Amino acid sequence: MDRTTLAKVLLVVAIAIPVVIEGVTFFGLFGQHFGGAEDATTPTPDALSVGDNLLAGVDEANVTATIESGSIQTTADGWLFTLQIAVTNHGSDTSVVTFGPVTTGGGTTRKETVTSDRLSPNTTDSVVAQWSLPSGETPRALDVVVRADGVNSPTVERTVRIGGFAVQR
Repeated sequence: MDRTTLAKVLLVVAIAIPVVIEGVTFFGLFGQHFGGAEDATTPTPDALSVGDNLLAGVDEANVTATIESGSIQTTADGWLFTLQIAVTNHGSDTSVVTFGPVTTGGGTTRKETVTSDRLSPNTTDSVVAQWSLPSGETPRALDVVVRADGVNSPTVERTVRIGGFAVQR
């Protein structure tokens, strides 16, 4: 190979490498900003979302915890996941419900918890819970714990799959 051909090949390579790197970076940021395969609008089939009872099928809890609203908002520090949950005590003992930690689809666990007021029998409380999540990671699991004051009332612990919350940019 003569010197002219070699110079042309090196010039093409020297220009092509930075262009390819910049293109991959640009399209990665573009996909992250406008949503991609991990977009939060499509829940898995067994995931609970707005309108669902987080304690469905747990009769011994004597409590319902229905998701009234949920959203994910982008912030400068990551994503802010917010849930509003209506908690109703249907039992005869005073109960307290704790929500959290939350685990994301990427495996990150946020240990923060939020606890309802002490619920007398046949009362309802509205709980607003927020967790800061890494950018691009959506919530996939939430721990729910029900503690009742009665002697024969068991503590109920449950991890539920959640999803389908829209990302608001």
